[in-house]
Amino acid sequence: MGTHLPSGRHVAMICLTVAAIQLGGCGSIPDLKGFADATGDMRAGITTVGNEFAQSIPSDLNTCGDTSCRAKFEDVWKSRIEAMGAIADYSDSLAQIAAAGKDGAATAEKVLGSANGLLGALSVSTIPAAVATAATKALAELANYRALKSMGEAIEAAQKPIEGVVNVLEQDLAVLDRTLSDISIGVIALEENKDKLQAGAAVAQAELSIKEYLRLISNDYSSLRSNSMNLAAVRAGSARPVQSGCDKEETCVTAIRAVDLRLTANREQLAKLQRDLEGFEKSYAPVKASKDAVAARISTIRKGIVHLRSGLRDWIVVHGALGNDVRRSLQPNVRQLVATAADLRKLIDDMRKAQ
Repeated sequence: MGTHLPSGRHVAMICLTVAAIQLGGCGSIPDLKGFADATGDMRAGITTVGNEFAQSIPSDLNTCGDTSCRAKFEDVWKSRIEAMGAIADYSDSLAQIAAAGKDGAATAEKVLGSANGLLGALSVSTIPAAVATAATKALAELANYRALKSMGEAIEAAQKPIEGVVNVLEQDLAVLDRTLSDISIGVIALEENKDKLQAGAAVAQAELSIKEYLRLISNDYSSLRSNSMNLAAVRAGSARPVQSGCDKEETCVTAIRAVDLRLTANREQLAKLQRDLEGFEKSYAPVKASKDAVAARISTIRKGIVHLRSGLRDWIVVHGALGNDVRRSLQPNVRQLVATAADLRKLIDDMRKAQ
């Protein structure tokens, strides 16, 4: 009995079954829109976080070198956003190539063209120097690949050069922490100056006055006790007065009354100063809230950088598997990229609520 080969109809049915299982057509290029959208959402989120933070930096804060702190942050942030934009554009380009649905040498050439576009965008002078240098080297490396026959093959060829540059970009983001530190010190110093201009000096003076009145009251209590002892000695007629000038009952009583009146006046003045101090401290509340808000905003932008660095690491992992996904007609797993975008959206919400 001979071996029967499957008919064309059976082959078609097998293709449909495989397509259903693998979420792709039999030998077809999978939809990469989810990959592009997740990358784009990540870029949009980190861009908004940076813009919101920049607007919160006082425009008159000039403790960051030759320019205002806001301008300095916007400058360093812009270059990182441009880099993230190039990655998002490349991801979108891959999705468009995949959407054309045709694989082969021509498609591979388009992928390499997109990879060259990404690396070229990252090699310009406006991008951080370390990233630009790595991208220039990666362009030379990518130029060695020739005669690739499929989209998956081209993505795999692009992986190593792109991975090297993205890793440098991810590490470069840590440099921003120093700039944020400078801005943080400057903004907090500005708020401290507001303290001095508003209630700080008054509070300091009130605290000194309260301290002085507490000293006077303590002295008066000592004097009152001494005069009372003198009066008792005079009335007993058996002991010499402890304090000179109080050798008669009349003079001792007069001294005690004078001290008592002074004590009453000083206690009233102390109470007034304490009420004033409470008022001054309340006037501190807006300034304190402003200083707390500064700390919260800086914490938010730092969290944003952490999320972006994590997102870049996840992106390169997804891209590393993309060639095999395309070859097997599988949808890429972009869950972590989606989660990063969601984390950034939450940061934006938190930042806006704190304003």
